[in-house]
Amino acid sequence: ELKDGVCLCNSQIKAVFSHSGALRSLIHKASKRECLAPGGGGNHYVIFDDIPLFWDAWDVMEYHTETRQEYPPTSLEVTEEGPLRVGVKIHVPLAEHGSMVVFVTLDAESPYLQFRCEVDWKASHK
Repeated sequence: ELKDGVCLCNSQIKAVFSHSGALRSLIHKASKRECLAPGGGGNHYVIFDDIPLFWDAWDVMEYHTETRQEYPPTSLEVTEEGPLRVGVKIHVPLAEHGSMVVFVTLDAESPYLQFRCEVDWKASHK
């Protein structure tokens, strides 16, 4: 744990999350390259309206990008701190649409983060 968040690190990557669960930095260690755009961050949770003309969930209209609603994570807890895997659990309330819990893990020697989402969905046409 860091003063301003939590670090998931192995020999290949370093990922830093804020205490609220926002991914603030993702560094590829071999190249020493920051993979996130400056000030952009990662793991954005976004919902768009889906009101189709013909088929539910298959007929996305062009205007859907104008209905973007972002839901920031609100809390983070460390779930694993072992020699082979480290992980965190992130809570994302989705207002009246439900809620989401995101499990992020990093295995030893893995070149990527794994995200697994559990969603309690209460909305339609989103």
